[in-house]
Amino acid sequence: MNSKFILYQLTEELLSAVNQLDLPKLRAMVDDDFGIVDIDPEGNPIIINNMEEWEAYMEKNMVAMRELHASLSFVIDDYQESVSDRMAYVVVRFTQEVHIPEGPEMSHQCIATVVWKSTDAGWKEARWHCSRLPS
Repeated sequence: MNSKFILYQLTEELLSAVNQLDLPKLRAMVDDDFGIVDIDPEGNPIIINNMEEWEAYMEKNMVAMRELHASLSFVIDDYQESVSDRMAYVVVRFTQEVHIPEGPEMSHQCIATVVWKSTDAGWKEARWHCSRLPS
């Protein structure tokens, strides 16, 4: 990816943590102040208002994926960012692939807006809004 992007690698790491079902790594990267909008397993939007709801939602989904022996992967299709000293936003379009043994292959086109904030511990994801695109 173009070296002019400052947060590309971190955004990729965020998506990878989800795909690897690595909740501890994801927790370390996230500091959502205002809640998030995400996509539920059926592709519908879900609104999460605080970190406690986020934690419960992510843990429930990751447990379910592990029980299904699901493997997840993604491909970044388009990436844009705007960065200042303390805040940044990223718009990332990606394809999320889900494989469940003896189950259907699922592919979801998504677009996410990620707000990053600079902290003493480095950049933290402060807001996530993801939508599923029509396919």
